Amino acid sequence: MADCLESYITHWPTLLTTYEQNRDKIDSSIANIVNNLGIKRSAEDLLQRLKPVALDIIQQDSCTIADTVQIWTTLNE
Repeated sequence: MADCLESYITHWPTLLTTYEQNRDKIDSSIANIVNNLGIKRSAEDLLQRLKPVALDIIQQDSCTIADTVQIWTTLNE
Protein backbone atom coordinates (compact mmCIF):
# COMPACT_ATOMS: atom_id res chain seq x y z
CA MET A 1 0.00 0.00 0.00
CA ALA A 2 2.81 2.40 0.85
CA ASP A 3 4.33 1.83 -2.60
CA CYS A 4 0.98 2.60 -4.22
CA LEU A 5 0.58 5.83 -2.26
CA GLU A 6 4.15 6.83 -3.00
CA SER A 7 3.61 6.21 -6.71
CA TYR A 8 0.41 8.27 -6.69
CA ILE A 9 2.12 11.18 -4.93
CA THR A 10 5.17 11.03 -7.19
CA HIS A 11 3.10 10.93 -10.37
CA TRP A 12 0.40 13.38 -9.29
CA PRO A 13 1.94 16.30 -11.27
CA THR A 14 1.86 14.13 -14.40
CA LEU A 15 -1.78 13.22 -13.74
CA LEU A 16 -2.66 16.88 -13.34
CA THR A 17 -0.79 17.88 -16.50
CA THR A 18 -2.45 15.09 -18.48
CA TYR A 19 -5.83 16.24 -17.23
CA GLU A 20 -5.11 19.87 -18.13
CA GLN A 21 -4.02 18.91 -21.64
CA ASN A 22 -7.04 16.64 -22.22
CA ARG A 23 -9.71 18.36 -20.17
CA ASP A 24 -12.43 17.97 -22.80
CA LYS A 25 -11.84 14.21 -23.17
CA ILE A 26 -11.77 13.22 -19.49
CA ASP A 27 -14.88 12.23 -17.56
CA SER A 28 -15.90 14.75 -14.90
CA SER A 29 -15.81 12.16 -12.09
CA ILE A 30 -12.15 11.45 -12.85
CA ALA A 31 -11.42 15.16 -13.18
CA ASN A 32 -12.88 15.74 -9.70
CA ILE A 33 -10.56 13.11 -8.22
CA VAL A 34 -7.45 14.41 -9.99
CA ASN A 35 -8.18 18.01 -8.97
CA ASN A 36 -9.01 17.17 -5.36
CA LEU A 37 -6.03 18.35 -3.30
CA GLY A 38 -7.61 16.84 -0.20
CA ILE A 39 -7.09 13.36 -1.62
CA LYS A 40 -3.45 14.10 -2.37
CA ARG A 41 -2.84 15.57 1.09
CA SER A 42 -4.57 12.60 2.73
CA ALA A 43 -2.35 10.25 0.73
CA GLU A 44 0.75 12.16 1.81
CA ASP A 45 -0.34 12.09 5.45
CA LEU A 46 -1.17 8.40 5.35
CA LEU A 47 2.14 7.59 3.68
CA GLN A 48 4.06 9.44 6.40
CA ARG A 49 2.24 7.47 9.10
CA LEU A 50 2.20 4.14 7.29
CA LYS A 51 5.61 3.78 5.75
CA PRO A 52 8.02 3.63 8.70
CA VAL A 53 6.16 1.12 10.85
CA ALA A 54 3.56 -0.84 9.01
CA LEU A 55 5.42 -1.59 5.83
CA ASP A 56 8.02 -3.74 7.54
CA ILE A 57 5.40 -5.71 9.42
CA ILE A 58 2.91 -6.12 6.58
CA GLN A 59 5.52 -7.35 4.12
CA GLN A 60 6.65 -10.20 6.37
CA ASP A 61 5.85 -13.71 5.20
CA SER A 62 3.96 -14.45 8.40
CA CYS A 63 1.67 -11.39 8.34
CA THR A 64 -2.02 -12.28 8.18
CA ILE A 65 -5.01 -10.21 7.11
CA ALA A 66 -5.93 -9.88 10.79
CA ASP A 67 -2.46 -8.45 11.52
CA THR A 68 -2.88 -5.98 8.68
CA VAL A 69 -6.30 -4.85 9.93
CA GLN A 70 -4.87 -4.40 13.43
CA ILE A 71 -2.04 -2.25 12.08
CA TRP A 72 -4.49 -0.23 10.00
CA THR A 73 -6.75 0.50 12.96
CA THR A 74 -3.75 1.48 15.07
CA LEU A 75 -2.61 3.93 12.42
CA ASN A 76 -6.08 5.49 12.22
CA GLU A 77 -6.09 6.35 15.94
